[in-house]
Amino acid sequence: MNNIEKAEEAYIEYKVKGWFDLRDDYQKHINPNLEKNTTIEQAFINQFQIDAEDFEKIKERHSHIQQLKNKFHNKRNSSNKEEFKFDIFEDFYKWYKEQSKDGEICCYCGVHQKDINASSIMDRSKRGQQRGNSIEIERVETSKEKNVYSAQNCRLACYVCNNAKSDLLTVQEFKPIADGINKMWSIFLKKEISMPTEVYDTFIIDGDRLNKF
Repeated sequence: MNNIEKAEEAYIEYKVKGWFDLRDDYQKHINPNLEKNTTIEQAFINQFQIDAEDFEKIKERHSHIQQLKNKFHNKRNSSNKEEFKFDIFEDFYKWYKEQSKDGEICCYCGVHQKDINASSIMDRSKRGQQRGNSIEIERVETSKEKNVYSAQNCRLACYVCNNAKSDLLTVQEFKPIADGINKMWSIFLKKEISMPTEVYDTFIIDGDRLNKF
């Protein structure tokens, strides 16, 4: 592993753990001899002996971590304490990486967020694209006692599916609608969108509601 790869690996770890941008933490964990007038960016560059351009490229490649961190804080701050089960951002990040290992794909209709962004459909929104530009964190089971943000209950969903399902429908009740949304995306994007199966196989109806969590 070369120095740039080491720097990139460390950058991801520091951003995920939440103290990369904190100079005091850097000094405590990495370099106790850090001079007071040294920026944390410069300290990082010095440690791995890379130049500023390489460092900026690393930051750019992983700017999504900060965007994801913003989502984490927004969800946590807007939820009741009992509803948000991700204790720290690191847990949330690990869950997100697993969910998006094949891309940011809607669990209900199968559309890829990058295809939505490459299209012009969100330009139609009168909300100024406040939603729709990024994949959304969806609570799949929404009955009163199970409507929580957790690794078991959360998936990724496109804005259209997340908005259409609301909190009223179970996964199985929503599936015919998701089929229609899948066809809509396939026509609009002029490509076949594969219908996903995981969410429908995982959240199986037991009586009127799910009995999984």
